[in-house]
Amino acid sequence: CFVGYENAFNINNIYVDNKKSDWRYVDEKQQFLEVLLNNNLKKKIVDITIEFECLLIESNDRLGIAREVVNLALFYPIPCVFQNGEYLMQPYTNFGDPFCFEFYNFDVELTIPSTYVFASGANVTNIKINGEKTTYFAKLLKARNFACSLSQNFHIISKKCGNTRINYYYMSDENPEKNFEFMLLAFDFFNQNIGKYPYDNFSIVISDYYANGMEYSGFCVVKSNLNKENFENALVHEIAHQWFPCVVSINEYNSGYFDEGIVEYLTALFLSESENKDFLKRVSYAKSLFKVFISEQLKTTPNYISVMKRGLNEFLSESEYNIVAYEKGFLLFNHLNNLTSNNLLKVLERYYKKNAFTLSSEKEFYLAFNLNKKQIKNEFFKIVFNGDNNFVA
Repeated sequence: CFVGYENAFNINNIYVDNKKSDWRYVDEKQQFLEVLLNNNLKKKIVDITIEFECLLIESNDRLGIAREVVNLALFYPIPCVFQNGEYLMQPYTNFGDPFCFEFYNFDVELTIPSTYVFASGANVTNIKINGEKTTYFAKLLKARNFACSLSQNFHIISKKCGNTRINYYYMSDENPEKNFEFMLLAFDFFNQNIGKYPYDNFSIVISDYYANGMEYSGFCVVKSNLNKENFENALVHEIAHQWFPCVVSINEYNSGYFDEGIVEYLTALFLSESENKDFLKRVSYAKSLFKVFISEQLKTTPNYISVMKRGLNEFLSESEYNIVAYEKGFLLFNHLNNLTSNNLLKVLERYYKKNAFTLSSEKEFYLAFNLNKKQIKNEFFKIVFNGDNNFVA
């Protein structure tokens, strides 16, 4: 079973072990694709070839032509995760990250006009130029996804940070060198405090984008024309995502709060140490937003509870999701840091080391706590699963 998150491609033919195979969509929106394996069910390895066409439209979403930049993400059929005896078929939503990825090896051959620059986190193993067209051969191993951006107007700054080459692709930036140094500082902070980054490359692209940013394996997009504060927040947020969930994966559809909450906490922590931003002010701001939100919800829904562990389709609105996943998520992990005497970074380091390149869950996270696992588990159930509205008071 495969999922097409953007519904932007048309299937032409599917082959199983080089023989044309039957296939069908299993839902009305034609998002989930079932390939019939016929007599190949007993084989451990099956070769499936999907021929498809992907139509690019003008769009500042994950997939599309965003003025000067072509963003290519989720442009191919993605295997559905097989869990507890069934395929996870979670429908696309207009907000949040409705994804559940395992880890794959990508071997990509991409032919584009020679005037375009190719930006991704993959290792480019070969380049063949044939007049007006250039073909890039790229590999990205043990990755959740493959994404890239293309533009005729990219400027590039590149430098090694530890074992990883950091690449900055931008079109206009009044202080590119200064901003690049800021990126290196943030990357190094997480590399030192969470764990070694596993990929050879990490590329940051500035693009006209619908949200402030989006993360992919070895690669992220940050929205253009943000003011300094929002740019720095978005940049650090997307860099932190390279550890969670790009290396330690999770079902973002059902646990969207998890990586967003961790990343919001890490972003505030880095900015407080590097930019002298007031961490307690960030805590106070999140508490205020959450309390006002709860107060308004209770006016119309007296029995409302802010359950965090639920599917994206169960949230009332995008604003509810943002408050519960980002603000309450941030407060949750700050709360756990307080319960562990400011040792959450050490916990995250253990969690990262043990669960890298796995589809993790809350249970694996509890186990990373050495001393007070029972208390942490109880807090998780009270705040996350039961939806305690008052823990931030």
